[in-house]
Amino acid sequence: MLLVPHDCCCAGCRSEGVSRRSSFGTFIEAFRRISATAKAFQFQLARARALTRKRVLPLAPLDQMAELWHRGLDPVVERYA
Repeated sequence: MLLVPHDCCCAGCRSEGVSRRSSFGTFIEAFRRISATAKAFQFQLARARALTRKRVLPLAPLDQMAELWHRGLDPVVERYA
């Protein structure tokens, strides 16, 4: 588990016994993967632009990033919204 700063003073956190050790590690990993995928996709876009326009650009990384976004954010929204 990752250490996540948690200086919240809300009653909900206190009553649930939320500690500085949190399960946010899985959410953080999803967003790290989005970052890595976006960087790789950026290079694919630059290469596609430099090459002839007849080449089809694979858009699968966008679908992957969308799925990772939901995997990372949905549990946070579900818990804190």
